[in-house]
Amino acid sequence: MVTALGQIRGVPLGPFANLGRLDAAHDFVRRITTWSEQLHHGPDDALNRDMTGLIATWHDRGDVAVLAEPAPLVFSHGDGNLDNWLWHDFITTIYVLDWEFAGHSDAAYDAAELIEHPSARAIHDDLWLALLPELGINDHHGRRRFAAARRTIALRWLAVRWKRRHDEPSRFEQQRHRTRELLVASDG
Repeated sequence: MVTALGQIRGVPLGPFANLGRLDAAHDFVRRITTWSEQLHHGPDDALNRDMTGLIATWHDRGDVAVLAEPAPLVFSHGDGNLDNWLWHDFITTIYVLDWEFAGHSDAAYDAAELIEHPSARAIHDDLWLALLPELGINDHHGRRRFAAARRTIALRWLAVRWKRRHDEPSRFEQQRHRTRELLVASDG
């Protein structure tokens, strides 16, 4: 999968040079801001205060500024859902489906979006983090951007889970725990 991802990123941007992937960093930042406003207009309860506190911690980390910094662009599949990666055992080939989110991105954001997608929870973080150099995260700047992207993406997934918290409480709590862990971790 990592090899295929490297090949995808090596595709010349061509017409995608002016077309960013859907759910890019600025999209998630905007959605988190909207969610924050919704929380302020919601009931004054412990859950809303906790969500507001997590958003405040994220703001204090400076992730918005980090993700606004320029980074080299790569072609991106644009959808981290592992269900879009199909392995064919007989011919030992991997197929990548659902290209509707494709566009340009950067390696750090792209890697973070893959790792923080809920479908990626099936793979232990230690394995993902060991693959960072192969995913194009090789230096301090890349790791800093990757950490900022992970926190932003995790927070966005928390907002998605928050909307369904009554229907899927365990998924919400799992995402809440994960987001909190990422927000308090160092960028190391």
